[in-house]
Amino acid sequence: MIDTALLWIALTATASVFGACVFFIYYRKTGNADLLAVAWVFVGIAGSIEISMANGYLPENEFFNGLVAGCLGVAVVVGIVGVRRSGTGFQLWNDDVR
Repeated sequence: MIDTALLWIALTATASVFGACVFFIYYRKTGNADLLAVAWVFVGIAGSIEISMANGYLPENEFFNGLVAGCLGVAVVVGIVGVRRSGTGFQLWNDDVR
């Protein structure tokens, strides 16, 4: 059987980088923050750390568990604020962005 843990870690890290790129592109175009992209970044970071701990690449200790919980907590709060503020998903693909 092929160990796909590194593939999944890379995919979650790529999702995090994608969210950061969306945030910076949208911020550069409009001057407003796309908070759902920030939430995406934190979920990707938490996922990468969790998969790394589950497969033995990082030690499972209180620091990394707290880091995962903190990232997910920040993602939930930022995501709620982003949805309440904009009412939609990623703002980069809206027609009114120039």
